Amino acid sequence: MAVERIEKDGRSISTVIRGHYDRDGVRFFSEPEGSLQLGLHIRKGGEEVKPHYHRPFTSVEGLRPEEFFYVVYGRVQVDLYDEGKLLRTIVLGPGDCVLLSDGGHGVKFLEDTKMIEIKQGPYRGADEEKEFL
Repeated sequence: MAVERIEKDGRSISTVIRGHYDRDGVRFFSEPEGSLQLGLHIRKGGEEVKPHYHRPFTSVEGLRPEEFFYVVYGRVQVDLYDEGKLLRTIVLGPGDCVLLSDGGHGVKFLEDTKMIEIKQGPYRGADEEKEFL
């Protein structure tokens, strides 16, 4: 399966996109109200997106942080949690990515790995940033 959405009680927990996804065009996989919007472009040479900028938000109070991992090489096990209990385990390989939208997660590097991580800022500091399970 090239794209897998993992849900619990109607909430999007995570979205996994495998490296072999190959549908032409642009598609967004995140929920419209999500704090991190995940899209994938498969475009032909010469196509363009008109120059633009993004308007700042006037308020982001109560916005749920989301996180994104992209595996360049290696293999990573991601354990997904809901209400402190293990919900699902996924394994990511080269070219795979995951958007972590809700719930908790743990990460285990199964082999030497290069992985890109993206999350919202600003960084709140070690004491405020995470709540460990």
